[in-house]
Amino acid sequence: MRRIKEVLRLKFELGLNDSQVAAGARLARSTVQDYLLRVAATGLDYPQLCALSDEELDRRLFPPRELRDMSRPLPDWEVIDRESRRRGVTLRLLWLEYVAGQPDGYQYTQFLRHFRAWQRASRPTVMRQVHRAGEALEVDYAGMTLTVMDLGVPREAQVFVACLPCSHLVYAEATWTQGQED
Repeated sequence: MRRIKEVLRLKFELGLNDSQVAAGARLARSTVQDYLLRVAATGLDYPQLCALSDEELDRRLFPPRELRDMSRPLPDWEVIDRESRRRGVTLRLLWLEYVAGQPDGYQYTQFLRHFRAWQRASRPTVMRQVHRAGEALEVDYAGMTLTVMDLGVPREAQVFVACLPCSHLVYAEATWTQGQED
């Protein structure tokens, strides 16, 4: 509060410009401009602002933000979570379905932000694993197959995936089966 009051004093008592106020208060000019915009939004003049206590000045200049826009509907996150686990379903597809049903709904980035926050709040904590470089290699076959043209004939190929967990390097290769020889 001292810096805000110093900004107000420099601006309104001494009549300095924003750059001079910023230098005098040892703040960035953008911060000074933000404070002055907030002061203008209150509609109070300098003597009225000086009469306010620090708590009241803080409350007037920095009102609590609403956590989310209640007018925008949120989807059922449990359904989104369950659907996202199905084969071939992505969060983008689920978002497109959400927006088709709720045209004034959240855009993709905010949709993901809300979904990730819901996941963190609703899921139990998990054990973190420490990976040392070159110590382990994680291998598996991807769940979906890949259609490959073999001499003009389409064949289904399995996708083998290996990952070095420390460096996140990934190796993938198409094989005909998931047998030992492959």
